[in-house]
Amino acid sequence: MASEPLVGIYLQATFPLPGWYLRDMGVAGWKAHLDWAKATGFNACMFSPHVQFRLDDPQWSLPERRRLYHGLLAPRPPFGPGDIYYEKDPLMCSAETQRHVAVRQETARYSRHIGMHTVVGLKMNIASPTFAREHPHLQAVTPDDFVNEGLPLCPSKPNAVDHILDLWGSVVDTYPEVDGFALWGRDSGGCECEACQAKDNMFLEMVEMFYRMIKGKNSNSIVYLVSWGYEAHEIPPLARGLPKDIVAMEPPGLHYPGRRAKEEHVERIRSWVDSGIKVQSWVETQENPTYLLPAVYPKRVADILECERDAGVDGMWATSTMNAFVFALNHYVFAQMAGDPGKSGKEATRDCLVGTFGNEALVSGTVWVEALEDVWTRLYDSTQRASFGIPLHTVFPASLFPVPLMNEPAPDQLIEDIDVTVKSAERAVEAVEAMAETGAWRHHPLDTNVAVVSTKLICLRVKFRQAKLPFLDAIRRGEVEEATQAFEDVTRLAQDMVDTAASAPNTYFLITHWTKLGLWPERLEAVRDHIPTLAYMKRIRGIFDDDPLGFYRPTKT
Repeated sequence: MASEPLVGIYLQATFPLPGWYLRDMGVAGWKAHLDWAKATGFNACMFSPHVQFRLDDPQWSLPERRRLYHGLLAPRPPFGPGDIYYEKDPLMCSAETQRHVAVRQETARYSRHIGMHTVVGLKMNIASPTFAREHPHLQAVTPDDFVNEGLPLCPSKPNAVDHILDLWGSVVDTYPEVDGFALWGRDSGGCECEACQAKDNMFLEMVEMFYRMIKGKNSNSIVYLVSWGYEAHEIPPLARGLPKDIVAMEPPGLHYPGRRAKEEHVERIRSWVDSGIKVQSWVETQENPTYLLPAVYPKRVADILECERDAGVDGMWATSTMNAFVFALNHYVFAQMAGDPGKSGKEATRDCLVGTFGNEALVSGTVWVEALEDVWTRLYDSTQRASFGIPLHTVFPASLFPVPLMNEPAPDQLIEDIDVTVKSAERAVEAVEAMAETGAWRHHPLDTNVAVVSTKLICLRVKFRQAKLPFLDAIRRGEVEEATQAFEDVTRLAQDMVDTAASAPNTYFLITHWTKLGLWPERLEAVRDHIPTLAYMKRIRGIFDDDPLGFYRPTKT
């Protein structure tokens, strides 16, 4: 590894997506995924075992089920066996769990066999399910969980720490041949109780205890610290107190335009470096909205890599690879640039297009890439995010129709930006269809179908956002009839998205599993029934509102 840059990939296995889900791929599937990663240019990989896995719910998407749980309207989302065998918890000793563990062990061995630097992630304050249930007084104070509901323990309580070290120590024992272990802190839950918040270095003690535990079991293991969720001011004192052979993994916050200033990201990297801590970068090359869609924003990926290289990172990791086989342009660009500092993003993009679709598709393919990059950048940028948030394919009505736009006119800049986004999306559809006509349909049918269908779906998603503006404006003005008419375009586009998504394997899972677009038409019928009330109240009733029984009648002002 010393003779070449570290180019790592995180093998995501968190959410239930049958067919594409790494958890369900078996040893052969994991090996195929690793072979793909190796051929793409990666020389390191990481995967994180889970205490339990979230199960699918046919009635609710993952974000909705999470919201119901935190709104106290539903119990914890259902979970099934994970991939950690822990004999002290009967819920972690099933035959299915043992099968998952065996698959991961064989995957780790194969990874090292093909020359991949292999790292296993450890969640620093996640407990076993039975222990967490039996010791509620040890549970962490967490404002929000997503994958580990009910499992985080407070790191300020000794009995909690003893259990956590014993649980994750068993994971270290399970993988004696891997190269290192990565510690995840706040991103997996964290704790916000008074005792934890009063500490100058909230996770320093836990990191040191994990470090000693890991080194005591295997002195050659490299210990990584993933700094997701850490505030900028926490890094300098943490870096000064850590053992100097720990390697920090610093997330950029730059993958969403406007998410974090470049200057802040560079300063975070330099805080590690100035304290003598080696730092590696962690780049989201495939984000939540693009999990099942082609992630196409190579210029942004290239800009991030150039920024991080200049700041002094020692290695680079690409992450969120739940669906890396779906025309993984971003992963290819990342791997090629991270492995070859002299290679530009344009060169890597060209190589990927030609290698995937052939020379004939290069001209139209380049237009397609540039247009889609503009679409994703605008959807993420502050102009649209200020009103609509991150562009997940959500079916939760309260997320679809922003209340502020029911009360104030949409800013001119927002309207103009959405109009430009629609034009870019339409240009992307034209380009991908032209690319397909060059012969890509004949020679590369699956890749071509994925690209064409996904682009059309993204275009419909943008037009859906555009169609909501006149509906919301009519609600703002109290025009029920006009709002009802405008709502027809919204429902038509929703149905078009459902129908379009059914025609490709990757987008099909958007209907049934990841965000359940198939529920959209039925959900929108409920919105239609409430149009008069929305025009009167100009808000969507909260989970509890002022009266949990629904008898309260607000006075109109």
